[in-house]
Amino acid sequence: MRIAYGSEWQIFLEKPLECHHIDFKFKQRMQVEFIKENALLIGLAVGSGITLLWPLLNRGAAGVPNISPTEAVMLMSRSKPLILDVRDAAEFDVGHIQGAKHIPLAELAGRMKE
Repeated sequence: MRIAYGSEWQIFLEKPLECHHIDFKFKQRMQVEFIKENALLIGLAVGSGITLLWPLLNRGAAGVPNISPTEAVMLMSRSKPLILDVRDAAEFDVGHIQGAKHIPLAELAGRMKE
């Protein structure tokens, strides 16, 4: 039986094609060809997996815990927190949390005493 895979190599088998008759190098070549032909799809699968896992991996980065909006409302109702909005003035004017202190991020280092 003659089997041709791709244009680079050919294998001739005298026995019927069965999985245990295929040698190891043939399997390796098939795997390498599969990876070459499907590199874009493999990359997309890996990239989408990383994208889905990123929020879980990034949770609590830089020692600052992330809280949900519900948790934020609960904390705000229990105590009088300082809410610091570091967005620029245009974004702050569009909408902000009531009672939030506005210090643009560019000015934050110079106004830390406030």
